[in-house]
Amino acid sequence: MTRGVGLSHFDDFNHWYRVCNIIDLENALPSTPDVIYPTYVPGTALWIYLFTRVTGFGVHAVFLAQMLIHISCCTALFALEPRTEDRGTRVLYFALVCVLSVVLCAMDYTSYCLLVDGTLGLTALAGILMLMTREDRVPLPCLVPLACFLGIMKTSGLLLAFFLLLYVLLCRPCGRREKLLSAGTLVGLPVILFALYQLYAGLTFGDAGSSNHAVSVTRWLSVLAERSGSNISDTILNFMSKLFGVQSSIGQIRVLWFCLLLMTLLAVWRKQRGLRDTGCARWCRYSFIIYFILLLLTYLFSMSSTEANARAMACWNRYTGTIAILLGGVTAARCIQLAGADAGKLRLRLTAGLAAVILLGAGCFDIGYIWGKDHGDYFAGDAGYNDKGWNITSATVPQQTEYNEKVYLVVYREKDFSVGLQWIPVYQTLLRSVHTVFWSLEDVQAGKVPADVTANAGSFDYLVTPDDYTHAIDAIRRVVDVPEYTPGICAISGAAE
Repeated sequence: MTRGVGLSHFDDFNHWYRVCNIIDLENALPSTPDVIYPTYVPGTALWIYLFTRVTGFGVHAVFLAQMLIHISCCTALFALEPRTEDRGTRVLYFALVCVLSVVLCAMDYTSYCLLVDGTLGLTALAGILMLMTREDRVPLPCLVPLACFLGIMKTSGLLLAFFLLLYVLLCRPCGRREKLLSAGTLVGLPVILFALYQLYAGLTFGDAGSSNHAVSVTRWLSVLAERSGSNISDTILNFMSKLFGVQSSIGQIRVLWFCLLLMTLLAVWRKQRGLRDTGCARWCRYSFIIYFILLLLTYLFSMSSTEANARAMACWNRYTGTIAILLGGVTAARCIQLAGADAGKLRLRLTAGLAAVILLGAGCFDIGYIWGKDHGDYFAGDAGYNDKGWNITSATVPQQTEYNEKVYLVVYREKDFSVGLQWIPVYQTLLRSVHTVFWSLEDVQAGKVPADVTANAGSFDYLVTPDDYTHAIDAIRRVVDVPEYTPGICAISGAAE
């Protein structure tokens, strides 16, 4: 599944792969200045570190480790399998779980990246499925590791850990002591782990609270202070349009509204038949409302006005994908439970469920995006992402094992990078340096390098080229002195005479 696959997403270079790479090279938590987001908790990176200690580190192994988290979460659906001896029904249920797993994974980013928004939703879903299948007691020994993993995966993981507790409070008849114990373990422990890492980041990186996307009241207030009243109202209107608008809604939003409607209808139907209210529909509604209120606050307090007021709203598909996976999976699980109540019609109901999942997935998402690396029309703004730039660069430029203060002059071909500015984090990841200057080969050959840049040519230590630029070395030497040129990394002795 991952052999031969390279990195393609901008955020992988900026943070997610970079952190995995640093932990592997340093054999310790990140502590060097080449970490762009020092307060981001490294939950998945720690798992990837343990996995790659056995398999060896590489892009393919990193992707595989992340996929194993997703697969293990989806296998929790097998716990809902109706009890039957009919082999055909069991095969049908296996097919349903496989198709449902693909659709759930398709609700967020591609499997060929390390972003954790989909991982958050799947991990929380596995916890809810545990609660749905264990009606005798709350399985805290199994839930606590999942809740703690959510807490150190991303800041929003704390909210999903709270949703586990909310399910216990709304859907499980338990005493006050069990509720307090659940609150302390399912929310208290993740918060403690999260706080400990923030303390580590503060002690290691200094003023980490002012860094990008840091969890800091001071930073939140500073972001809000930079925004005008009209800007705030534009953000709110844009948010509401994305959430409630018919034409502007994406697949994740359509899935969410469908699940809320279906769960409400099931609750009404059970009430009319005099059946016990499980509270699952209420949990879905409360989770939906709480999640989107906090998401709106995220856009207002944590993101710049440019990010929050962009036409697509930054990361909207990823953030809505997290809750869509969770509520979509819970809705499907609830339908499976109800289908298993009547053994006589089980096969018919499972067939109908399989058809519904296929139609819903095909209607709302580009399923081909799961199997390939091209997103098609699924994310219009990301259609150009590919791993060409990484594959070309990593094949020539050796990975530096330690952070360094050297200044690298990087000359690249624009056509090798599909997304603007993608080359910057690619080279910073490989070179382990934040002191990098970038020139396009086309500008160098055309003599368009700015004068203020060439004036500092004497400060460069190394020339970096991702391919054999022997044919253009004379143009490069008009700016910097390269005594002996070799593709990859070679020394610079100063500015050209």
